Amino acid sequence: DAALLRAWVVGGEAAQEEERRRIARRTKEEVEAEAAGRAASVAVARARLDEARAVLARAAAAARQVELEITFEPAAFGRAEVPRVPRHFSGASRLGQGDGKAFMNAFADPERGLRSLIVACEGDTRVAETLFQALCSLAGTTPRTAD
Repeated sequence: DAALLRAWVVGGEAAQEEERRRIARRTKEEVEAEAAGRAASVAVARARLDEARAVLARAAAAARQVELEITFEPAAFGRAEVPRVPRHFSGASRLGQGDGKAFMNAFADPERGLRSLIVACEGDTRVAETLFQALCSLAGTTPRTAD
C-alpha cells in the first residue's frame, strides 16, 4: 500500500498502475527476500534502541549517585550605591550650556560617543552605555557598541 501511494504521489495514476503490475509480477522468493531484509533492518534498529536505553539507564544511575554541595557566601563587593553622576551631566560643567551642540557632538556621536562617555564616567560602562543610548535616542542616531 505504501509503495502504491508513493507511486501515485510521485507519478500519478499511470505510475500507480505500473507499480501494481510490478507488484503482481514479483515471485514468492522476491517477496520473501524483501521481507527478510526488512526484518533484519528492524532487528538492527531494535538492538541499537536497546543499547541506547541501557546507556541511558547507566547514566541515570550514575547521576543519582552524584552528591552536589552548594555553598552560598556573602558577596565580595561592598554595599550597593547609586552610580556617581559624571561631571558633564551636572551643573559643574559648562559643556551643556547654550543649544547643547558641543555636548551632543562630544557624546552622541555614533562612532566615538560611547568611548568618550566611558572616559567621562571614569570607566563605569553601565552608566556610560545607559547615557549613550539616551543621547543617541535624543539625537536620532543609531548607537554602536564600544570596541
